[in-house]
Amino acid sequence: SDTIIKENYVTVGPSSLEKVDWLNTNVLYPNPVINETFSLEFHLSNSAYLTIKLIDNNGKMIKLLVEKSAKAGKNLFTFNANMLNNGYYILQIEDRHTKKFKNIPFVINK
Repeated sequence: SDTIIKENYVTVGPSSLEKVDWLNTNVLYPNPVINETFSLEFHLSNSAYLTIKLIDNNGKMIKLLVEKSAKAGKNLFTFNANMLNNGYYILQIEDRHTKKFKNIPFVINK
């Protein structure tokens, strides 16, 4: 499969890209995660009803971490990584109303 990783973009098809203009995030820290917690900071252009899912490297959803309204502007969520083994994971942020989403890869290395 074709995998394209480009900041502020999501894969729409094997070779097409759609700009993510509703969500701006570059801050998942620490990455790699080396302790018990990690944080995700992002900015929304408008308020939205979000889900944040934890997905493993096989594409399987491990856990629904967040399902709630988020305000326009800066948002910060902190997560506990105790249940996670070392490896590659994805946080998937989705606007439930528009169905737009963004995947944010990260590594656990405790």
